[in-house]
Amino acid sequence: MPDPVIAAKALSHISLKVTDIERSIAWYGAIFGYDLFLNGHAPTPDRSRHCIGLLGEAGFALELLQVPGPAEAPGSNTLGPVGLSLTVDDAAAALAAFRAAGHADATPVIEADAWKVVFLRDPDGNIVELVQQPHGAATIADLAPRLRVRGTTGQAQSASL
Repeated sequence: MPDPVIAAKALSHISLKVTDIERSIAWYGAIFGYDLFLNGHAPTPDRSRHCIGLLGEAGFALELLQVPGPAEAPGSNTLGPVGLSLTVDDAAAALAAFRAAGHADATPVIEADAWKVVFLRDPDGNIVELVQQPHGAATIADLAPRLRVRGTTGQAQSASL
């Protein structure tokens, strides 16, 4: 692997655009135990309304950034994160708990090779993927040594688990 131009040390946080920050705080709190620790205005030129909290036991911070309605959201037509992906111990149990709490906007459990995934939508339609990682891994990054295989060209190729 060549030396990187920028040496990132860790994931700082994930940001999601929402249209009603209080509704989103309540949803992420009820579903994932969102532990709010900063609530006010972003340190950006427009001072957008935002908040940051810890996402349950996931080990990282989630920023919710309030924007106008989806059609008017600045940058809404730009590329960016598709959604949030969280590791769970049991995808089927997570889906059952979500539905038992009165929420219906979720896919059935999808089996993909050694992974099991469920896709939920938050109140703004942001995708939240729940992933049951193979071999009890905490993150997909933990699986990198198993997944990385070098081909004859030196480029990484997928390996089976």
